[in-house]
Amino acid sequence: MPVAKDEKSSYQVYKSDFRHMLSQLIGGGFTLFGLFTVWVLLSSPEGLPRWIIVIWAVVPSCYFFVEYRFWFDNWENPNAVAHLKHFQALAGRIWLGILAVMLFQM
Repeated sequence: MPVAKDEKSSYQVYKSDFRHMLSQLIGGGFTLFGLFTVWVLLSSPEGLPRWIIVIWAVVPSCYFFVEYRFWFDNWENPNAVAHLKHFQALAGRIWLGILAVMLFQM
């Protein structure tokens, strides 16, 4: 059931539907890359290639900065800002946990 523009779901923190959908696609891409990373880690006897570790170290942190500074478009809605900060904190902790596991595998 489509939601009216002024009654958006609390899960959609962006005003723009395009930004919301693109952010979900980027998140899905990160998830798929995470699954690929786990597969490589479990199937490779020599561990993870360095390029995967570099991608995991650089790309998510850059995305968090770009999303917060340039991509987020709903600053006037305090609930949306709170959701953005909550989701970024949660995703950041997951990202750091994955990165720590990868670094300990070296």
